Amino acid sequence: MAGIERLVERRMVAVSKVTSVSSAIQLMKGAHVSLVPVLDGKLLFGILERDEAERHLERWGDERNVGTMRLRRVFVELKDTPEKAAKLMVENKLSRLPVVNSADEMRCVGTISATDIARRHKKKLF
Repeated sequence: MAGIERLVERRMVAVSKVTSVSSAIQLMKGAHVSLVPVLDGKLLFGILERDEAERHLERWGDERNVGTMRLRRVFVELKDTPEKAAKLMVENKLSRLPVVNSADEMRCVGTISATDIARRHKKKLF
């Protein structure tokens, strides 16, 4: 089984852990994405889902940044298979995952989506 390296979208939409919640929501809306990696420099800090950010904003207002939220840390490594990425997406009800170079270093190198994986399998099937 091949790794996901060829499927990774390197031009990703991401936010810093010091980005305000409202700014993150506006960025996601503008980019038409429901999830973004949250970075601490180049390192993955967590993932931010738009619906969770909107609930957080309603409850706490905009005085907080995304780094203060309880963020999940779901990701795949470049060496992982598309099947592992798909399994994690299904288990966590996500349509996109951040991709890190390695679990030891945690440098975020891009994202992979369910669409990316489906396109790969379509090429194999047809």
